[in-house]
Amino acid sequence: MSSMKLITVAIAALFLLIVSAVLRFSELYVMSAALACVPIASYAVGRIVVRTLRCSREVPEYAREDEPIHIRLHIHGKTGLLGPMHIDDTLPEWLSKDADYRIQTDQPDDAITAIYTATASKRGEHTIGPLRMRVSDPLGFFTFNCEYPLTSSLVVLPSALHIPDLEIRRAGGFGEYQFEGSGARGSGTDFHGVREYQPGDELRRVHWASTARHGRLNVIEFEHRRAQDAVIAVDLRRGSEIGSGRFSSLEYAIRIAADIAEDALMSGSTARLVCAGVGGAAAESGTGLDQLYVILDSLARVRADRDEAISEVLLREIESFSNDSIIICVGASADAGLFMCAQLLAPKGTRLHAILVNVMGDSDDRLRSSVAELVAIGASASVVDCSGVKVEGHVSYEYAA
Repeated sequence: MSSMKLITVAIAALFLLIVSAVLRFSELYVMSAALACVPIASYAVGRIVVRTLRCSREVPEYAREDEPIHIRLHIHGKTGLLGPMHIDDTLPEWLSKDADYRIQTDQPDDAITAIYTATASKRGEHTIGPLRMRVSDPLGFFTFNCEYPLTSSLVVLPSALHIPDLEIRRAGGFGEYQFEGSGARGSGTDFHGVREYQPGDELRRVHWASTARHGRLNVIEFEHRRAQDAVIAVDLRRGSEIGSGRFSSLEYAIRIAADIAEDALMSGSTARLVCAGVGGAAAESGTGLDQLYVILDSLARVRADRDEAISEVLLREIESFSNDSIIICVGASADAGLFMCAQLLAPKGTRLHAILVNVMGDSDDRLRSSVAELVAIGASASVVDCSGVKVEGHVSYEYAA
């Protein structure tokens, strides 16, 4: 279309030039020259405006796998002097645009806002940008391809993959309530019974009906919560990942670990990550929603690029595990050192549960053998078969000590 416009203007200018030469009208010479200068002037204006455009991007700091996010592109400048504009924001491999850009032009100073939604199909640290645009001069004679070095960071948190039939859930899960004895005087909120008043008991806990009936002062007794310490370990050893993309063994292990962390923290337990290369708050026991997002943030960034095996990390931290700890190891295989960890933890009463992720189809003899050996030592283990077509998994083989 732009070339047709140029040809039309060129023919018109040439026609005026020929007519002016034949009729000897000097005014037509001026009109011919002015017409020929129109594309040049339009090009100059377009080039100047394009160079003065300023761009910015609004993108959330965090997103979740498989959930849409809204991204806004702001283009500031004399956009009203430009012709049609085509915007193309550069997205990374695992981020896809869901629909066309929605343009808002009712902005001050001729600004334009382009809004679109995108969905991340894989967790990780992603970079959006640069921004590319194709615009034309005011009269549409020329097209300018522009690239602006505008980049934004987006951390995509893993979505939890719930495996309801894991032994770790059937065995009681996390955050169990345990009664600490008849002399306990904590401020628990779960009713346990009524007992005789003891010096130091708060008067607001007096059970008046029982006191009147028995003729002695009785108080309400509560259960005390003893939160477990859920220790989540993911195998990040280089070469341990089987498969690639969003259906690899590592991606499944991360999603299962995210679900376990959520389950533990929402049940009132503490949780932490014990993984190679993971430090800070995620490696320290914490509770509540804040700790969950700290753990998810760490899980979003990890890769299978470490030299340490999962057992080496556990052996280094073994003194920090109490008999209230439950250690959940998630990976594609059980390395030789994991059996040693199970042997050392058994006398302490610390539970160890290994979740072996199988992405190769039917559970093979190697995984079944690992499960049997762990159970013989005193640990428990599960084999989770995972799909390579959609994100789903189920327990195919499991034993508890």
